[in-house]
Amino acid sequence: MKNLDKGIVLGFVRDLLLSLIASLFAILLLRWVTAPIGGFTFLIFKWLGLSLVASFIAFLVSKYYKRDRDVVSRESILHLVVAVFIKDIVLTLFLLLGLVSFPIVSDAVLLLFTDVLFTLLICQYVRISQGTEVRRIRSLSAARTALVVGTDEAAVQMANELNEAGTFNVVGLVSQNRSMNGRIIGNYTVYYVNNPAAVDHLKWKIGGIDCIFFPRANAQNSIETELSNDQKLLTEENIAKLDAAAKRSFDIVVSFLLLVIFSPLILICGIAVKMEDGGPAFYRQERIGMGGRKFRLVKFRSMRTDAESMGTPALCCGEADPRLTRVGRFIRAHHLDELPQMWNVLVGDMSFVGWRPEREFFVKQIMERDSRFQYLYQIRPGVTSFATVYNGYTDTMEKMLTRLDQDIYYLRSRSIAFDAKILMLTFLNIVSGKKF
Repeated sequence: MKNLDKGIVLGFVRDLLLSLIASLFAILLLRWVTAPIGGFTFLIFKWLGLSLVASFIAFLVSKYYKRDRDVVSRESILHLVVAVFIKDIVLTLFLLLGLVSFPIVSDAVLLLFTDVLFTLLICQYVRISQGTEVRRIRSLSAARTALVVGTDEAAVQMANELNEAGTFNVVGLVSQNRSMNGRIIGNYTVYYVNNPAAVDHLKWKIGGIDCIFFPRANAQNSIETELSNDQKLLTEENIAKLDAAAKRSFDIVVSFLLLVIFSPLILICGIAVKMEDGGPAFYRQERIGMGGRKFRLVKFRSMRTDAESMGTPALCCGEADPRLTRVGRFIRAHHLDELPQMWNVLVGDMSFVGWRPEREFFVKQIMERDSRFQYLYQIRPGVTSFATVYNGYTDTMEKMLTRLDQDIYYLRSRSIAFDAKILMLTFLNIVSGKKF
């Protein structure tokens, strides 16, 4: 573990402690579900010592300490699976050598308890650590969005100073050199802008710009002069197109497979909704989607047929909403009412990850308060969203405006990796029973 920074070392120690806690809870749980074990107190310390050694070996061999421990990603999950597998092998070896002794059935149960508890502890830690990201996003949302003209050292320095001050959130640098478009300089994306129309297009692309700063020109330090115009690079624009194509392909394939796999469950839910009050099983509601176009969102009906008999759209206020049917309350609590939206994904109305689509009635109210909502129209709405993962569904206008801040953040930060993280967090929330 040479040349590792302090954060990695502290994270390594923290993960060892989490693993040790999981081992302690596992052996206590084993004692609770089995017959009394002789010399149990001494056995606890012996088991914890061996678990500590096994965890240390597993984390080193799997390079678990190198993962990004504050996010859920394919790499972090793979590291976790490999680490748990190696730890099991080492502990099994210790058990076979007789370094610690339990009944043979208890050995398997103990390892299972240890794995499950450690995984739950890691997932809970990741969930808690998301709070740091939420606070950071809220501070960015409160700051005004800015661009800095130039790609030299003076421009990068100004961008850094503005971000450190916290009043402005610098989202990129501006250049009139076309060959610079899409390059990354000092952690900032360079955007090619050569006329007012291009500025308007850029505003649309990144979700609004409040300020543009012009630092003092410093031609001698300009990074542009060090790069030839004939260099062929994969620009941000081309990367975005590739990501969009990959995302749409994923949506089509996975939505089709899910419709096939869950067809029995969809049939059961449909019959249950229909049988309760004789009303329609599906609920089709007009929503605003990509490009501001209207589409019909399909869900299982969870409310009475006269839920909006007054003619005014009303948001659901949670499980206590008196308009919910008995079956509807159940399928909403377990997110089964969303299953028919796989059809919306398949036909291209929606994506798995995006922004949650709203009815025109509420969109107009949001636009009156914050016109940035229009920038979301350049991407498809989603079955889940970054805002849904952290704040759940919205039942007030203030929550809708908070959600908009997070949707704009997603618009500026979207990528395949970010979508994978959101899907994984959504899955964890559903499995853990989180209400959202």
